Parts: sequence; structure tokens; C-alpha cells
Amino acid sequence: MSGILSTFNFNNYKINGPGSGENIKSIQSGIISDIVTAVATASINEVDQDKSMAFSSARVHSVIDLRKSSFSTSLSSASITFTRFIGNDTASISYQIVEFDNVISKQVVTGINLDSVSSNVTINAVNIDKTLIFLDFTSTTLTNDTDNFQNPVYYLSSTTNLFVRFGSTASRTGVAQILELT
Repeated sequence: MSGILSTFNFNNYKINGPGSGENIKSIQSGIISDIVTAVATASINEVDQDKSMAFSSARVHSVIDLRKSSFSTSLSSASITFTRFIGNDTASISYQIVEFDNVISKQVVTGINLDSVSSNVTINAVNIDKTLIFLDFTSTTLTNDTDNFQNPVYYLSSTTNLFVRFGSTASRTGVAQILELT
């Protein structure tokens, strides 16, 4: 297992909007290669978890395409951890952690049932125009069925509702990171 960690400073980039470069404190990215264990952890520069979002992508090195949905992600102030959900083939995971300066609130909603074609999730009220959302999901189905791994459509349908839509039913559980910015 190897880890690569880099930092990118957005201070030189000015883009308008709540998620723009002027509001980003730091971005860290890395790759954990050739994972064969149930849990893989990478050390990161310290971040404020209440002001950060973690993004990741995985690829299992086998005929069966397990992609990201075979891992769950956990962010602490000094590390990012990936726990294998299903399968045991060698995998690689890339990740990014974005820390913002201007956060009003962060909500992490776990255990979202994505077994149906669409779901409505009640959240604490946010300003829709100043909120970022990232939905991640895991699957308990060990299959190469592309319907199981398609990317969902998700958006805030109101200040207190997150709407998620998949094109088909499959055994999936979601985790949403919702970050409201000033």
C-alpha cells in the first residue's frame, strides 16, 4: 500500500460563488494503491472536519467492476479511512479533501436507503443557493450490473429536503455531506 499526498493552494484563483476559490482554505489529494486489506488509511494534513468535504473514487482490479461503491469513507482531522464493504480483490482509491473558510453548517446524513428508484431525505434547513452536496453510496451486491453502480441524480428540492434518484432499484445505502457556506 502506498500513499501520495499533495496540497493545492487556491488563493491565486478567484471564481465567483459560495464554493469558489476565494472560499477554499486547502485541497489535499492522494492515491492509495494496491489495497488488499479490509481497511486502508492515509494520513493527511490536519483539517477542520466541520468545514471539510471528502470525495473519493475507487477501482477494484478484477473482472467484476466494484468501483467506489465497495468502500465506505470516513474523515477525521488527520486521516481519511476507507473500509471495504464487499469483495476482497486488490483495489486503488483516489481521494480529495476540500476545506472551506466560510462554513455556516455541515450535515452528514448516513444510512440513506437507496433501494428504491428515488428517495426524499429530510435535512436541517439550509440556503439552497449557498449549499454544496456530495452523495456517496455503498452496495451490498457483488455484481457487474451497471445499474448498481450508476451515478445518482441528487439535489435540494426545498430548504429541508434532499431528493435522490437512481434509474433502478438495487441494494444501496447512501451518505450525504451537506455544506452550507456564507
